[in-house]
Amino acid sequence: MRVSDELRSWAELGHRRWHMPGHKGRPAIAGSYLPWAYDTTELRRSDDLHHPTGVLAEMLERGHALFGGEGIYALTGGSTEGILMAIYATVERGADVLVARQSHRAVWHGLELVSAKIHTIPSRYHRQVPLPPSLAEIQEAYRPEIRYAILTSPTYEGLQACDLAASIEFLHERDVLVIVDAAHGAQFGHGPWPVSAIQAAADISVMSLHKTLPAPTSTAILVYQGERLDRDALARAFDLFATSSPSYWLLAGIDECFEFLVEADFEAYYQRCQQLRVALAEHGPLYEAPVEYCQDVSKFLLRCDDAQGLDESLYQLGFESEYARSGMVLLMEGPLSDEVDLSKLPTWEDATEGDRFEFGTSEDWPPFVIQIPRRCVYVPSQEAINEVAARELWLYPPGIPLVLPGERYRASVIEKLNGARDLRGDYLLEADDLYVPIVRQS
Repeated sequence: MRVSDELRSWAELGHRRWHMPGHKGRPAIAGSYLPWAYDTTELRRSDDLHHPTGVLAEMLERGHALFGGEGIYALTGGSTEGILMAIYATVERGADVLVARQSHRAVWHGLELVSAKIHTIPSRYHRQVPLPPSLAEIQEAYRPEIRYAILTSPTYEGLQACDLAASIEFLHERDVLVIVDAAHGAQFGHGPWPVSAIQAAADISVMSLHKTLPAPTSTAILVYQGERLDRDALARAFDLFATSSPSYWLLAGIDECFEFLVEADFEAYYQRCQQLRVALAEHGPLYEAPVEYCQDVSKFLLRCDDAQGLDESLYQLGFESEYARSGMVLLMEGPLSDEVDLSKLPTWEDATEGDRFEFGTSEDWPPFVIQIPRRCVYVPSQEAINEVAARELWLYPPGIPLVLPGERYRASVIEKLNGARDLRGDYLLEADDLYVPIVRQS
């Protein structure tokens, strides 16, 4: 039985609700369109995500059949929950970890929790787009003391190194446990899409269902496999990081996403994306990845110098983009998207190179540990160049830190921070002047 079927059947009983949540199945305001009656807590019929034996156990079995591996966790706290789980359950405190610098902030938060010694794979770009690490880059960055690796595949822009499986094999041969942040790749492994991280033999893969599949926001899954994992530690981490009161709306959404995938025609979806790519290209250039990288055909990067202007034109025509920056406008198709009329779409010119920047530097990337100092001072951004950052700062989306605590501010990072509309993190603005936190020198 589907979770949503069980919720509807239970709601139709009309029982008086002498239990949580406080809304008791009734709308808080007149005219509410939310399905309050289907929101419940752990009851005899609704099961318990931390000890599933009924309808939620059936849901997890369906997910396991779809995504492979040896086991699966359903997450209502997004991929962030899964990344924190994976790191906490596997990485020993103070251990050496290989990680790509353009990882999501959740990765860095997890590494901070376990005081990991971080070995960074520096970022590489192609036409302003950050590339995921290749086998050659992983081989170059590897050191014998490394016991864990965290890769992001695919990237936010939809790129995956075609040699991902070879990279994981290289690491496994050296007894390195591999975690893959596949938040943007829940559709990978289905139909013509590239192989998934689990198919490439990753030990743990964390996927956001909601990013690219028909599922509610903040729903995700963690899939695991292999002899390097401690299952009890993973279960403990789930108890630590997952809420004890998960939303049953979200769980029902996960279950319906699983049901959708059983019958989904990914071949037709793939062809529709290819046709849309051709149609968009008639109006202006799209980013094409190098041949050694697989590219998610459902993501379209429109290359233009005036990304904000193009995004505004699209908005006026009724199109909402994912983001607009760095000479790019990112559009994302979905398996349930309908046909679209592009006849009124404006044209755009190709972007020029040059908006690429480097992240903060940790003295040319030796191993480092993320530590948040208790004391810091805020200084004008131009005075922070070559100073040590006390807090992380990032753009959202996608949530990749431009500078991490312990890194030094590069001039290119300061330039990026000053020009950002969507800057996030710990900073101050005074009369339009940006002040950033640096470590106070005693």
